[in-house]
Amino acid sequence: MDKKWFVLIIILLGVSGVAVYSAIWFSLPSSLPLSSQHNITCAQWGIAFDSSSVNRIYTNPESILENPAYFWQEDAAYGLVALAPWYRESEIPPSGWIRDIEMVQSVPSQNRGTERAMAGSVEIMGHADLYCGNALPVITSVLPQDADLETTVYLTTYNDPEAFAFRSNIVMDTGSRSHFGKTSKFFNILSHEIFHVGYFNHQPFQTELWPEDYTLHVVLVTLQNDGIAVFLQKDLSDLYPAPMEIDLLLLESKVAVRYLMTRVNHLLQDVDTLDEDESMAHAFSGLNQRALYVVGAHMARTIDEKLGREALAETVSTGPRSFIHVYNSVAEEGMEVHEVEDPVMLVPIQVLRKSAVEKDYVELERVLGGLREEGNMNSGGIEFEHLMSTGLVLQSQEQHDLAIEVFELMVLLFPDHPSSHIYLGDVYAEMGWVKEAQEAYRRAQELDSRYSSVVPDFVYSNSSD
Repeated sequence: MDKKWFVLIIILLGVSGVAVYSAIWFSLPSSLPLSSQHNITCAQWGIAFDSSSVNRIYTNPESILENPAYFWQEDAAYGLVALAPWYRESEIPPSGWIRDIEMVQSVPSQNRGTERAMAGSVEIMGHADLYCGNALPVITSVLPQDADLETTVYLTTYNDPEAFAFRSNIVMDTGSRSHFGKTSKFFNILSHEIFHVGYFNHQPFQTELWPEDYTLHVVLVTLQNDGIAVFLQKDLSDLYPAPMEIDLLLLESKVAVRYLMTRVNHLLQDVDTLDEDESMAHAFSGLNQRALYVVGAHMARTIDEKLGREALAETVSTGPRSFIHVYNSVAEEGMEVHEVEDPVMLVPIQVLRKSAVEKDYVELERVLGGLREEGNMNSGGIEFEHLMSTGLVLQSQEQHDLAIEVFELMVLLFPDHPSSHIYLGDVYAEMGWVKEAQEAYRRAQELDSRYSSVVPDFVYSNSSD
């Protein structure tokens, strides 16, 4: 289908969808589900909600405006917002954000509690446990049984991006205009982010081989990770509706899914024909990124309907290439997704990770020694991903000495990447080596002060035990 026809169809879908959904949406009562079939609390899963950031913005904007940069540095939510890629080369805080806080300040203090973000925060905190009872059984049903969902959901406002997960933390905007004043959409989107926490915590332990090409790896992970996350949003939309959410609208159009699938297939076939920067930009430009989300959701729904929820969860355990293979086994003719072939020859970094997964420590030490001698290798994103995974797998197997060797190699190859030092600090901390952990974490902060938000509190202690 020609792109202009697809765009026209999407516009027509959008116009009709907005009209219909708006009429329904604004006629609905604002109440959230009053009960849950599951006696589950957020705390049972290690999920906490923290509204201190949005509370500070609305109760005391005056003190924030006295030193906005300090707020971004020491506020837990905004410390994570500052890590967004587009802030790395820009001034923090942006001038537009300061104007937003000045607007809050202009509201009489007695009226601030009724503002969208503040009122939404109160409603979210009051409904959190019912949400966990309703949503967590659905989210965990597509994850491995040992999936770790422990996270803190930080509630704030005027943040960009509006919702994201980073290092098992989630930041959500309670006043987003895209919620149309409905807290149900907030919880629908939160389900997407909580799944990301579980997926990313398990991803290093997936058993299939990872590709040698970094962009291909990211595209495959996005297809599975964000695809299943969108599928969960759809699955929970009866309880937590999210009308005018573009991915959910596209998912219901066979024409749109079929067209977007052609884009995904072109990405998977052509991803290694460009250099890394060009291929990443191409893969995550507007329509292509939407294609990965929507096609991945269609794949997840198809597997769920044809093979069951356990089969879908098994692909998360195994990896994104398995996700494609299992989907293709039940896909309609003409709706298959391009399968990435198994590598004929493995490069050393692939052998290293494979050895860790298979607990072949003799082979792992042999390969590790070769990589150490080789020095800088081709130090890029895919090497970083393989080393990260290898170290975490070894750490989970309580092979701490080997894990340290792997993360030390990561520091050698990526000395200017703060996360290299964070991972090394994590394993030192797990072993109780406080002084070494503090040194690693402090090095990460020296490289990028914004990483203070993900550094453990004990780093600031003077203890040398």
